Amino acid sequence: MGCGSSIPAQPSAASQPATNPQNAPKAAQPAAARASLAVNALEEKPVATWTQEDVSVWFASLPPELQKHKAPLLPADGKGVRKWTEEELVAKGISNDDAARLVAFRNLAVSRAPTAPAAAGAADGAQGGTNSALVSLPVLKAPATAAASSALAAPAAAAPPAAQQKRQPETQADNKTLTMRVLQGIDPTRIEVAALGPKLPFPGNVAAQLLVRLLERLSAPDTAAAAAGVKARLLWERPVALLDVLALCTQELPPPAYKRIAVDLCELLEDLLAYVDAYAGAAGLPALLDPAGGEAAHFAGLLDALEGARKAAMAALSVDSDVRLQGLQDAVEGARPDAMDGAAAARELVMRAGGLAAVASDPGLVEAVLGALGDCGPTVDVGEAAALLACRGAGFATAGRPAPQSALRRHDLALFWARHCSATETQVPWRAWWEVFPARLGEGGPGALPAADVAAIAELVGSDSARTNFRINVEERNKGTVSVYELDEAFPPAVGEAGEPASLVELVRAAVEGPGSVKRRTMGGRCLLPALPAGYVGREEEAAALVAALGAEPDAAAAASPPGSGCVVLLGGGGAGKSTLAADVGWRLKAAGKLIGGALWVDLRGAGSAGEVDARFAAALGMETEMYGPPLRVVDAIRLATSYGGHAVCVLVVVDHAEDALAAPDSADALRTILSKVALTAPGARLLVCSRVALGPLPAAAAGEAGHVAKGPPEFELPERDVEPLAPADCVRLVRGVAAHLGEGEAARVAEACRGVPLALLVVAHALTAGRLTLEDVIKASSKELSAADPTAAAVVLAFSALKPATQALLGQLALLRTAFSDAAAAAVLGVPPSRARGVLAGLARQGLVWRPSSRTWALHSLLRAAAGAAAAAGGQQTATEARLVVRVLTQLYEWSEGYNTKCWRLGLVAAREEYPHLTLGLEVLASPSSAAWSVPQVVGAFSAPLPHFARAVGLPARLGAVCENLLKKIDASPTKATPEHQLAEAKLHFITARLKRDPKAAEADARASHEARVRLLGADHPASVSSLEAAAEAVYRQPGRAAEAEALFKQAHDLRQKLAAARSAAAGRAEGEEDEDPQAAISAAGLGDCLRLRGQWEEAEAAYNDAIGLRRRLLGDYHPDTANALAGLADNVKGEGRFSQAEPLYRQVLALRQQVLGTDHAETATATLALAACVNAAGRGAVAEPLYRSALDIRQRLYGEVHDLTLEALVALAACVGSSLGRNAEAEPLYRRALKASLLRQGRDAAQTQEWLKALGTCVRAQGMTFDAEGTIEELTAGK
Repeated sequence: MGCGSSIPAQPSAASQPATNPQNAPKAAQPAAARASLAVNALEEKPVATWTQEDVSVWFASLPPELQKHKAPLLPADGKGVRKWTEEELVAKGISNDDAARLVAFRNLAVSRAPTAPAAAGAADGAQGGTNSALVSLPVLKAPATAAASSALAAPAAAAPPAAQQKRQPETQADNKTLTMRVLQGIDPTRIEVAALGPKLPFPGNVAAQLLVRLLERLSAPDTAAAAAGVKARLLWERPVALLDVLALCTQELPPPAYKRIAVDLCELLEDLLAYVDAYAGAAGLPALLDPAGGEAAHFAGLLDALEGARKAAMAALSVDSDVRLQGLQDAVEGARPDAMDGAAAARELVMRAGGLAAVASDPGLVEAVLGALGDCGPTVDVGEAAALLACRGAGFATAGRPAPQSALRRHDLALFWARHCSATETQVPWRAWWEVFPARLGEGGPGALPAADVAAIAELVGSDSARTNFRINVEERNKGTVSVYELDEAFPPAVGEAGEPASLVELVRAAVEGPGSVKRRTMGGRCLLPALPAGYVGREEEAAALVAALGAEPDAAAAASPPGSGCVVLLGGGGAGKSTLAADVGWRLKAAGKLIGGALWVDLRGAGSAGEVDARFAAALGMETEMYGPPLRVVDAIRLATSYGGHAVCVLVVVDHAEDALAAPDSADALRTILSKVALTAPGARLLVCSRVALGPLPAAAAGEAGHVAKGPPEFELPERDVEPLAPADCVRLVRGVAAHLGEGEAARVAEACRGVPLALLVVAHALTAGRLTLEDVIKASSKELSAADPTAAAVVLAFSALKPATQALLGQLALLRTAFSDAAAAAVLGVPPSRARGVLAGLARQGLVWRPSSRTWALHSLLRAAAGAAAAAGGQQTATEARLVVRVLTQLYEWSEGYNTKCWRLGLVAAREEYPHLTLGLEVLASPSSAAWSVPQVVGAFSAPLPHFARAVGLPARLGAVCENLLKKIDASPTKATPEHQLAEAKLHFITARLKRDPKAAEADARASHEARVRLLGADHPASVSSLEAAAEAVYRQPGRAAEAEALFKQAHDLRQKLAAARSAAAGRAEGEEDEDPQAAISAAGLGDCLRLRGQWEEAEAAYNDAIGLRRRLLGDYHPDTANALAGLADNVKGEGRFSQAEPLYRQVLALRQQVLGTDHAETATATLALAACVNAAGRGAVAEPLYRSALDIRQRLYGEVHDLTLEALVALAACVGSSLGRNAEAEPLYRRALKASLLRQGRDAAQTQEWLKALGTCVRAQGMTFDAEGTIEELTAGK
């Protein structure tokens, strides 16, 4: 606690009435004034000399809840009060909480009183000479023994120096109010801290602002009770005490020490704010009660941080020989309060009950859990608590599979989705959404939105235009549906850097104001531009020139412009400010209304392969990562974004850290291909590439490709602009924006030392602000370290080396993550709960050590990452960090792959897209030969049966395959490879590789090896053995001419699945026919249908397909890709039987599902369109089939290019429809010629495909009444090649 007596503070002189109460007649004085005089009189008496009447007056000044203890503690004189200990008071029946507060009040009274005579001090162990700061920090627990109490005393004869005597009255007057407000509660404390903050030197004033934010959060209605409890008081009274110490000792502390203490306090407060955000209030109740939620670990970490801050403050104060400061150190030494954690008891109840969902279903259990929480929980009734726990706990009771609403961070929307949208689906049609939103936002009981808010939202979305705008601003990808992850993006629980709670009404208001009114969106597309850093110093001339170069409207003249027009490459060294300049330009273009099509941000840090490059572009576009996706799919998506409402519009594509992709040949080729195709085929696209190295020439379009220029150069280059150092005046502004305590001359010296490089300026300025470096250090380094060839890297290393060892260790762990990372990813590598990671990252961001590319991610600058990574490797901490990352990746893959076999399958896909760089990094670590420390059975145990299927869906088959091969080598080299544990691990690995391999023969060998081992160790009817059997059947089916053999294997597996389901049902006591269904059983059913169809056994195949479809619809939902696959197989079967009229609606269902789930321009959509066209054409309706063929051809041309096999397949199908079916052979002939020419050039004249298409062309020509010369045609098409 701070300085001042335990007597409540009086109003300031300005607020006092003109009449002095002491001069007024006693009878005329109000009762309050008389009491105030009596209390003030105590300040003139040492506590040891108080009489019983004095003690009674002192009790009357305490908060009402403590005055009740007056009777049992009297009679007592001052000597008795002076000797109180918490243990003694508790023994008299006083609660631990109240005992701690009484001792704290007594200590404050001791500190405010004048020094007692030496004899009295010697006799009674008085503390009269101790400054108020002596008791600033021990908030809840005083020393328990007389010996410890005597350590509080300062020598009575040691008078403070004259300068300190002069300052004492002012200091005490300033802090008396703050101290007393702390003891009276949060709101008075907040008011006084807000008043004190502006008086503190920088950065103490920043710490005060953060403390005010913390106290405001704790003052909310549903957290106020908990904030008054013992546990929460630990988290806000101690920071107040630290701030009080800063205020008291500002002049005693050397400036660097003062800055370090203040910066440490800021870090601590960021951590505290993250804790309160995660666990306080009604919304935090599920996380608080979740046994795996991390609250206990976060709280323990906060206690450690509080203790560390205390010790750091003491270490700084110990360098001063001043008696008062030495007394302060003695007073707080060893004072670490105990905590009463009701949350631990409540979590134990939750665990015994079986989880949150089980508790939510029993009001008695909910009441018991809330009772156990006591003052550690929010103020909620049983009904609201049950609703919150049911919403967040649903779906976790079985197999750990998440419920759809788990993707929504807002608990009001999460409750709404679970109650009124879908308990199983992650997306619903817009029609279904508008049926319940907003009408039913206020329904469902506790937790529902207030009626006034519902009415306000209903008014906002009442018109058709408002609903259209709402849809444009929310909808990300799947036209016609709204999903939980789109709602979570559009309606976050908090906004702004301060993380202020966001009103749903205001968020909806922003969404209906018009297209692009939501900050993260433009009129027609996504806006992924990172926010500009606080205090950003813009490069006005450079930014204006770039806006002019990129802001030209796309029009017909653009086609005649040279390649690369409207595109720029920003070149500069590390830390030159390329990324920030690009973001500045992007925001200027958006503000000018130029970016109607969107603004994408593609971060290529660590992208060292072609697959990584594709994945980064796909993530920016909101597309899933695909295993063998079309090579031009991202190009096509960007090209489509440049068209809005039938008009050409601009889309900005910022490619950041291109140098990482340019470092490897395959990733460099992939990047240059994408950029070339975008520049040539999307006139509305504006490329802004940030790189440390030159991009180099881009390939021009080949003959037959879009953008090809006859006789044009084979290559072209994008215009380049060098990013120069900042101007001196801008440097000074930038430095002083961070280090406000520096004068202009001092800032100019820093700018000169750092050569005007923004990153160097920032890291050095933050180090100066935190007291880690002095101006003398920087000037001295300017002639040594900073004079190196790369002064920016040298400045980063200099600032990094000045950090606390603990901070260096944190950055070393974060350096493992190669690109932007989420709170959860940071938590994994740091080994702390996500809530703690948020606080740690916010503290690091305040020091300029990390930054925020988006509202959900953080990033280290590459130079700082390099310095931190080198230090971590040298210190040997990298292995442990990698281990934590791998554990997280394995956990994620298990949960997501298991969830892929549920109706919530999309949650895993979306999460994997966001975490793709970290997934690949974790798999890289596992695939490394140096990963010898891993237990193979332990790793393989985290691999689930659906994992190969999920890995293919998210584009990870190669990475996962490499891991499996590495683990198989380790098993082979292990002396314990003959143990059953290792043999089962080997069998599982062979099963996974069988599902991943493209070569069917190699896949079959692995599947049979897996099946043989599992049958031997587990039995033929074990589910794992059946999975291996299905993998073998799939591999056999993929080999021509082996359909009958595959059929037998699938039938065997299907029978075993049915047998297993019946056994599970019997064990569960279900009636006959009520089988316990397993989605894996659909694999054998669908595979059996495929085999029977190939063999022409139509009826048996139809029955098998219907089994698979029914099972998948029940367990996976209509939208799951596997459901559509089985439906497509049934459609092929019905068509093969010649029942075209019955097959057509099935094909249309498949097409609708592909369009709705994957999009209208996806490769699978093109395949479904071709299948429907073939069915309609076969039924004799060529006129209906033709536009379908053209649509499929258009998609494939855009995704694969003009000469890809799949494009040519669609081209020939269209030619056959136009010629053979519709009789327009003259139109069909050039189509056949295009396909034949491509086949001749790629495969040669003797290829089967070439001969087939040559024959088709001849038929088409002869149908026009002309002769056909095959040899002449070949010569004509290959002439000049």
